[in-house]
Amino acid sequence: MKIFKNLLVCGVFSYLTACATYSKQDVDQQLSQFNGLTLQQLIALWGVPNRQFEANGQQFVEWNKQEDDGSQSRVSIGSGTGGRGSFFGIGVSFPLSSEPDTCQLRATTDSEKHNVLNLQWQGDKNYCGEFLKQTANPKQG
Repeated sequence: MKIFKNLLVCGVFSYLTACATYSKQDVDQQLSQFNGLTLQQLIALWGVPNRQFEANGQQFVEWNKQEDDGSQSRVSIGSGTGGRGSFFGIGVSFPLSSEPDTCQLRATTDSEKHNVLNLQWQGDKNYCGEFLKQTANPKQG
């Protein structure tokens, strides 16, 4: 039983340390690496925009990203041997919230929709931070 408790503590600690947390400033810094890109370069990195519109004489392009599997339950089953015996385990995870994480990225472009003049974000800062990290600008390394 003591081994089970130790494994449980190690598993919880590993899970908690694997979760990245971002501050608003971290996400702003992640987003700033995309400054200077053209709209076509952003589309290549982030995919086809969800929305394009004009307001107050400016052109806007939006990407609405949503975590696909954030609300699904999962079951994991595993087994193994070690020492003089074998063991078997079942892991179950349930959604902690009913709403998926979202990130909205908005680019203000010039009138020809070529050059990006300004980038903004809103939504879950951890989800936005991870998305921007995963789609990092190759020009920045």
